[in-house]
Amino acid sequence: MTKPPAQLDPADDAPELTDEMLARADVYEGDVLIRAGRRPTGSDLAKVDAHVIQPEEYEEIPEWTDEMFEQADLYEGGKLIQRGKPKKKPED
Repeated sequence: MTKPPAQLDPADDAPELTDEMLARADVYEGDVLIRAGRRPTGSDLAKVDAHVIQPEEYEEIPEWTDEMFEQADLYEGGKLIQRGKPKKKPED
């Protein structure tokens, strides 16, 4: 009966880690890739929602006309409920 070949520990053959190798390395937290030097991607929605329109800002908001409301598509829960009417063509 023959003896199986001796298993080598892969760590024994690994090269010495350099600062350059570490700088290029991908960093993971569990299964999530963390990219060095970047802030996490996220939504600024909380900041936008936190803004309360002040009375002096109302003048900056354009008045909606009936024509604008007629042209707008109506969505409810992300689903199109009613398609807006197209703009009227100027008569010749």
